[in-house]
Formats: sequence, C-alpha cells, structure tokens
Amino acid sequence: METSFELFGLTGYRLGLCAAIGMLALFVAMLLLAKGRKVEPSAVCVLTLAGGVLGIVFARLLYCLVNLSDFIDAYENLWLTLRFFDGGLSLSGLLIGLLLAVPLTAAITKEKAADLLDILCVPMGLLLCALYMGQQDTGLGIGKVVEEGTLTQAMPWLF
Repeated sequence: METSFELFGLTGYRLGLCAAIGMLALFVAMLLLAKGRKVEPSAVCVLTLAGGVLGIVFARLLYCLVNLSDFIDAYENLWLTLRFFDGGLSLSGLLIGLLLAVPLTAAITKEKAADLLDILCVPMGLLLCALYMGQQDTGLGIGKVVEEGTLTQAMPWLF
C-alpha cells in the first residue's frame, strides 16, 4: 500500500516526495561540483530544468513504447499515453532524458559538454537512491513472475 499525506489540501505520495528530494540533492551536488569545474551556476540551473523536463518526457515516452500493446489492446485508447500523472514512467527513459539535456545545455550556455556530463553523472546516484527509497511501498520494480522451467532448474541462483 502506498504511503500518502495531505499538504495544503493536495495529496502527496512518498515516491513523489523522494523524487523531489532526489532532484534537490542532485541540484545541490551539481552546484558544488560546478565550482571545481569552473562551470557557471546558471548552466547548472539550465541543466537541471532541461534534465527535469526531458527526463519526465522520455520516461513516459519509453514506458508507453514498451507497453504500447497495453494501450492498444487492453485500454483501447492511445490518448491515455498523454496522461503523465496517471502513472507509468521508465527509469531508463529518465536517464536518457537527463543525458540528452547535456548537449542541449552545452549549446545554450556555451559550456563544455564533458564538464556538464561530469557534474551530472557523479551525483546522479543521489537521485537514483532517493527514487528507490520512494519505491519501497509502491510495488514498483518487482518485475514479472518467472515460471519454473529448465533454465530456473539449471540456474536457480539467477532467479
């Protein structure tokens, strides 16, 4: 069962709170690393905004592409793919969006893409850690049940 809370009349969820804390931790860590790389703080702000937007868009896009048959066959409504807040995001898509934000930010701010990539990738573990902490009671990330068969009998340690 997912943990929820009320704040200013709005319902919040543990996963959303952990995601926000993770993004804040990522932003602060990127600002700290930017000083050592001589990267302007404004570039870190642009990278955070672009990464957040592209991360969410690509997380939803990849989820919908992987589960396209569900939207066509089970739900019979492709317009449901546009409902971002109904759930269904892919962590791989998030990472793709974050990485695509680097060359975009480099072009906008005239910073070196390698420096921006360094200050993004090093503290990205903070974001991933916060996301996984928020998933503890959601049932996400469990995966599909593996059927007992030849492979599972030969290598039970894999499953």
